[in-house]
Order: sequence, then C-alpha cells, then structure tokens
Amino acid sequence: MIDPNVIWSSAQLPSLPIVALKLIEVSRSPSTSVPEITAVLRTDPAIVARLLKAANSSMFGLATKVKSIDQAVVVLGTTAVTTLALGFCLVDSTLCRGPLGAAYTSYWLQSTIQATAAKLLCARTSSSNHEDFFLAGLLLDLGRLAMLKTIPVDYQMVLATAESEQRPLIDTETDMLGTNHVEVGVQLMHRWSFPEALSRSIQFHHHSPEDLKDIAKSGDTALLKATVVAAAAGEYFCGASKGLALERLRQLATDLLQFTRPELDAFLCDLRNRIDEVAGLFSIDAKALPSAAELLAQANEQLALLAISAQAESVHAHARQAAAETQIRTLEFRHEQLKQQVIRDPLTNAFNRHFFDETLAREVQRCSRCARPVGLIFFDADRFKVINDTYGHAFGDDVLKLIVMTVGGLLRGGDILARYGGEEFVVLVCEPSQKGLEKLAERIRSAIESIDLRQRGHRVPVSISLGVALTIPERRQQSAASDLVEAADRAMYEAKQAGRNQLRLRNLMSEFDRALIPLILQSRFSRWLTSNGTLEPESVSKALLQCHSERARIGDLAEQMGLLTGAEVDAVRESQRQIGLRFGEIAVRMGLLDLPTLARLLARQQENPRDLASALAHLGLISRDQVQPLVEAYESAVRTSRQATLIA
Repeated sequence: MIDPNVIWSSAQLPSLPIVALKLIEVSRSPSTSVPEITAVLRTDPAIVARLLKAANSSMFGLATKVKSIDQAVVVLGTTAVTTLALGFCLVDSTLCRGPLGAAYTSYWLQSTIQATAAKLLCARTSSSNHEDFFLAGLLLDLGRLAMLKTIPVDYQMVLATAESEQRPLIDTETDMLGTNHVEVGVQLMHRWSFPEALSRSIQFHHHSPEDLKDIAKSGDTALLKATVVAAAAGEYFCGASKGLALERLRQLATDLLQFTRPELDAFLCDLRNRIDEVAGLFSIDAKALPSAAELLAQANEQLALLAISAQAESVHAHARQAAAETQIRTLEFRHEQLKQQVIRDPLTNAFNRHFFDETLAREVQRCSRCARPVGLIFFDADRFKVINDTYGHAFGDDVLKLIVMTVGGLLRGGDILARYGGEEFVVLVCEPSQKGLEKLAERIRSAIESIDLRQRGHRVPVSISLGVALTIPERRQQSAASDLVEAADRAMYEAKQAGRNQLRLRNLMSEFDRALIPLILQSRFSRWLTSNGTLEPESVSKALLQCHSERARIGDLAEQMGLLTGAEVDAVRESQRQIGLRFGEIAVRMGLLDLPTLARLLARQQENPRDLASALAHLGLISRDQVQPLVEAYESAVRTSRQATLIA
C-alpha cells in the first residue's frame, strides 16, 4: 500500500506544457478564431511539423496536400487540430528509453490504440465529434502515466505481477497499492480542468458490463460508450490476459454499440491496419504488435486454459470490481459535495455571493473590452421578517426556495442568479438592452406576486422590490463592478421606499452610449431583416448562432469602408492611448465621424451582413440567389437612412 499523497506531492507528477494550457484556454471559447489557434501552435515548431505530417496522412484522407499550419486549421477544423496538438504535447517519446522504457512504450502504444479505436467507434454513435473521441481514448489511462512517473519502483512491481498472474491491471493496482490508475487519472483530469465528459470516460471505462449498461441508459453517453469499448480493445491488443480481454470486448461491443460478431472481427482488423500509421504520428513503435489473426489465436488459447478456473475467478473479480466501484462512487459523491459547497448557497441552491462576485468581475472585464452592456437586477423579499415572525423560520426558508425556483425558470442560460445575503438576491444579465432588462425585471416581479402560497388555510402574499442597473464599463474604470452593484442596491431601496412590490432603474451609461446604443440596434442587418418582414426573429437568431467570423477592429473597418484615412485612424489611436476612451467616441469628438456613421460601423462590426446572409442560406431560410440582393438592399437602406439623418 502507498500513501496517495506521495503521488500528488511528487515533482514528477505529469503537467501540461505551456502550449497545451494555452490551447485548452482558447479552445473553450466558441468565438475562438483560426489566427488565435495558429498563434498558439507557432510557439512550438515541433508540434507544427507533426501537425502538418498528420494532416497529410491517410488518417484524414485529404485530396490536396496541406502546406501550412493555417491551412491545416482551416481544413481539419480547430477541434481536430487542438486534439492532435494536445496529444503531441502529452506523448513524450524520450521516456520510451532507459530502465522504464518498456513500460512507457507499452503505455503509449495502448493509449494510441485506444485513441484510434475511439475515433473509429464514433461512427457507431450519434456523434460527429471524431477528434473529441480520439483525445478521450488517448487519455483514458492517464493515471498509469502519473504512477509510472511518481512511484516507478512500486508500479513496476504491479505491472510485473499483473502480467505474471494474467490479472486485470486495475485489480492488481488496487490490491497492491490501495489505489488505481482510474482514481489517479480522474483527479489529474480535474486538476487540469478538462471537460467533465472526459473525466467521466476515465471514471467508468473499467466498470463491469452489467453496470455500464445501466450507466449508458442515462443522458448523452455516446463518448462513454465508445471509450469503454475502445479501452477494452486496447486491453485486448496490449494486455497480458487476452482471453478475458476478448470476452469483455465482445460483451461490451454487443451491449453498448450493438456489434455482431462478424462486425467486431472486421472492426478489429481495420483497427490493426490503422495502428501503425497513427502510432507513427506520435513516434510510437507498433511493429511488434501481432496481427488481428495472431491476437485471436492467442486469446482462444488462453480461454481454453482458463476454462476450468473461470467460474471461481469470475466470483473474485466481481467482488473486487464491486469494491472499486463503491470507492469510486464515494469519491465522486464527495467531490460533487465539495464543488457545490464552493459555488452554491446550501439553502436555496442559487449561486453564492463568492461565485457571483467572481463572475461579475469577469463579465465586466469582457464587456469593457468589447463595449457591450452588462445588467444587474437586485431584489429583496418584502416584509420577510414579518413572514418569519408569523409563520416561523422553516416557512421563511421555504419562501426563499420558492422565490429562487420561480426566478430561475424565467432566466436565459447565460444569466446568473445568486443569493447575495439573507433575503437579498441578484441576477446578472448578459448584454441586455434597457427595455429588455426592464421587461425581465417586471416578469420576475409579476411571477413572484402571483405565487399562490398557503399556510394554515390562508394565502400568504409574497412580493419583492427590485433595483435594476445597466452600464457599459469604461476601458479604465476599476470600480465598474462595485458601482453597478451599488446602483442596483440603491434603486432597490428606492422601490422599497416607494411602497414595495415594484422596480426602479438606474442607467449608468454615459450620454454618448445612451444615444449610440439605439442607433446600433437600428442599423444591424438582423434588425433590418425582421423589421421589414423578410424573416421571423427566430429564424434570424438561428443564423446568428452560425456566424463565427473574426471581429475586425473598428479603426480597420472604418478604413476599409473608406470612412477614415490611415492617418486619421492613427491619430485616433494615439489619442486613445492618452485618454483611454473607446475609439469610436474619440473619432466623434474629433469630428472625424458622426454618431449615425459610428453606429453603422459598430453594427457592421458586431454582425457582418454577408456572413449572416450566407448562414441564412446554409440553413435553407433563404435561397443562395437571395444573398447578394438582400445585402445590397440593406446597404442601400442604410445609405438612405444616413442621408435623411444628414438632411434633418
């Protein structure tokens, strides 16, 4: 047995290289652009070279040769490139030499097989994210790498015992070390902040077929099913107990992915044919791996030898598996408890004050950079002390829970509801208009007022007072978050003083922004499409979600459209560096742009008309022939509107 702290405190614990950390960070954002990905990749020329080699391999089967990393990202997609790059960062072929060389080679070979198998199995599921499946397969046994690096002597003994006794590695680890590579891998994934779906694949990929059938019935389990079968294939190709591994593989492939026996045999042949090339991309030698026919012969021989003792071994294996599963479930439950304690209010299950403060700070920073509005709704339960004194604190707690449940049902996915303290709550609203923010606040007020809550046969009236605040944070405004909270709090106090069960609003935007924002909304192509009856708002919203083009800098856009010269753009930027205001406001102050023209520029920056029209055509909402005429009609309308404004 070992103390798990030996692993977690070791200086040899695997860590992600800087380029991998940057890739994970930028890939989390749906708005990440190709230049951002390539900029990160170019910091490691070795990875660039390996990516180009991969792009031109039969793994992707491209018709033309890929000559640059920019082309590779465009052709393969950011997901595929990020996945391959992360894999290259993690696989260290230099470790495959020295006293532990055989153990490292075996580990990376099995990981490569599992990655290849998972990608092939993606076609058997409803998912199309082949590269996510590849990365999941590559990381399934990450805990083995951590144990090889941190406790090499102890782990060598485990590997030798598992091979000599032809036992599953995870059982041998648990018996000899008191922990196993699944538990270590899950914790390591959490430390690296990888997606929960990847951690879940690691957590369950050694479970019994019976338990996996139950797990696979709940939620979106395409990745889990594929990685579980891929792990079984990896154990079949590389493990010591090939007979038992083949039985497990056959059962899982049938139960989870509905493979027939001939289909599985064909899949294993296809997998073996692809392994050499994929392993070569990661500098792993797979030449010693037997053919599919040789593997089957070895497995059948072992099954014959194990036939007599199979029943007894099965009983012991189930007992060990049950113990491991119990321990995993206990760890998972404890982890989830700790996670929720950090970000959730224990009474109402709304987010807590600490989580809200951190989220507000990030949102204010983001809106400051892109000059977008951020809104806050601060509300408080009216006469809550009277409710507590009259009906008791337990009833008061139920009132707070009901308020949170009611308000939560009215919010969008990106909005944040938090308990600020006592009976005070706050809603952080992403990029609202003043009218939209007021409407949401009124819906919340009305919904709470309509709650039919009864106690002792009588209806207990429940109402809230709301303070609403809206701002566009200035570029150098350090106090924007606290100013917004204070404004919403004061507005709520005014609502209380005015008689409760009502709302008050404070708009902290500058006069310049107040005049500009409506003009931007009026100038947007999406607004023009819906206002003239060309399309329904729902259709335009769907198309907007498909638009991910890189946002141009406002100065560059003004120069492209012939509204400013290069010298004028430089002059505005120089002034911007000195006084810190946004580019557009400075250009208006200098008399280089008027407000309607700036609004037109910002509307164009926020949504490119041609990109939106192309997205509409791609979704079948308009024909391809309509793209150009619609864009031209919109631009003509904008010019006419501008001329009318100038005349007025």
